[in-house]
Amino acid sequence: MSFINKKHQDYKRAIWHFLGIGCASLLFWFCNDLFLGILVGFGLLFLFVDWRRSVKDLWAISLIKFFTGKFFFNMLRDSEKNQISSGAKFVFVGLVVVVLKILFDLPRELATCSGLMLAVGDPIARIVGKEWKHNGFNGLVGLRWRRMCLYGKKTFAGSASFFIFSVLVVYLFSSIANVEMSWLVLIAGVVTATLVELFTTDWDNFWVPFSALMTMWLIKVLV
Repeated sequence: MSFINKKHQDYKRAIWHFLGIGCASLLFWFCNDLFLGILVGFGLLFLFVDWRRSVKDLWAISLIKFFTGKFFFNMLRDSEKNQISSGAKFVFVGLVVVVLKILFDLPRELATCSGLMLAVGDPIARIVGKEWKHNGFNGLVGLRWRRMCLYGKKTFAGSASFFIFSVLVVYLFSSIANVEMSWLVLIAGVVTATLVELFTTDWDNFWVPFSALMTMWLIKVLV
């Protein structure tokens, strides 16, 4: 795949990531308990089909192609072809959030905010980080530290973008939805999400929103 085609692929993945996770997060905010149950059923079905797709079950591959054509498979990274997709990992954390909502009355706005951080911050961080690295700038992370894998493949430029845009989208949501959001809770959640995104190389679609959510929830309870 040429550099230009790879770049186009990155932008397509970013748009899909933004729309898919962003819409799912907002649906959680707006939907009632009945619709939430329907989403849970769809999520479980998606996880099962994606798992069977990852182990090359022909019926699962055919089912996905029937509903999405080649789109789903074109969005997969090479590393996802033999394992569950990044979307499935977000669906998994969504199911965990629903359980927490049912059992412990998890604040709906915190779950929505943590999802929006991932929806907006993650694709922007990836695009900005790759642009900086392509232009010969490693995001202020010294080559020695990069070789030691302290920061994995991430850059400070990408992480700074993640932080800034996550703050903006959470502030925008809380303003439009008229939700009272403590700045301490907001910043703590964004800082946690940024650090987790910086250090994780896999399952970031699970750990970024989950860690941010747990941090915000804990501070909201304690403060």
